[in-house]
Amino acid sequence: MLTPEELHAEMKEYNEFQMKMVQENPWLIPATIALTTIPVAICIHDFWRNRQLSKKLKIEREKTKRLVLEPMATDKNDEACCSKKPKKIALGHHENKNYRPFKFH
Repeated sequence: MLTPEELHAEMKEYNEFQMKMVQENPWLIPATIALTTIPVAICIHDFWRNRQLSKKLKIEREKTKRLVLEPMATDKNDEACCSKKPKKIALGHHENKNYRPFKFH
């Protein structure tokens, strides 16, 4: 393990090497900044986009809950069918009339 003096000498040598490299190649500064800024910008954009989509998803879930909990509309052919409370909340009996099971070929 390095002693504090050796560690200080190593850090000083590293800093001198970095300063020498930047003085010889000044174009490295904007390139390095761009390489670190672009991923950060992408992460920020994706974070906000994810928040927007999660808000939309919550709104759609709330709409679905309200549609399920609303009293069911009467059927033109059978007016008494909706006076009963459905046993299943997920799907009303009107949606089941048009149900076709998927067939595997």
